[in-house]
Amino acid sequence: MKFYLPMLAVIISGIVSCQSETSKPVASAVTVKDSLPISPDISGCYRMIIEQDTASMQITQQGDSVSGNLSYYPYEKDRNVGGFRGTRKSNIIDVWYTFQSEGKTSTRQSSFKIIGNTLAEGYGDVTMESDTIIFKYPTANLNYEDKHPFTKITCP
Repeated sequence: MKFYLPMLAVIISGIVSCQSETSKPVASAVTVKDSLPISPDISGCYRMIIEQDTASMQITQQGDSVSGNLSYYPYEKDRNVGGFRGTRKSNIIDVWYTFQSEGKTSTRQSSFKIIGNTLAEGYGDVTMESDTIIFKYPTANLNYEDKHPFTKITCP
């Protein structure tokens, strides 16, 4: 047994050192989800309608930075109107949305998943820190509302 371990180390070392620099790298496994085409620029206007509730968004992308305006108009309730700044990583947009509602300014962490020409809003457990609403588990998978996404429209 003592003989086999050093011999195995010598064989592995020889194999590693004999590989040429021109050898082709081995492709890594890619899931179907990761290989979907991603829109290079999501700048534009979007709208979401759920029965009589509406929301509108104008977004500008520069590199991996995003910013814009976002307004929620729930039927017969106070609206939320404000702006956001954040980043885009692959098909996920993470932003901080600062808005006015009922005469008060608040900030909320938000996330959107890009699905074609739509943006599905992410939902998950939240907590309140000072006047800011944040996701309790920001690195955990959020649930993205893909049944009522923001759909790209012509800007007014």
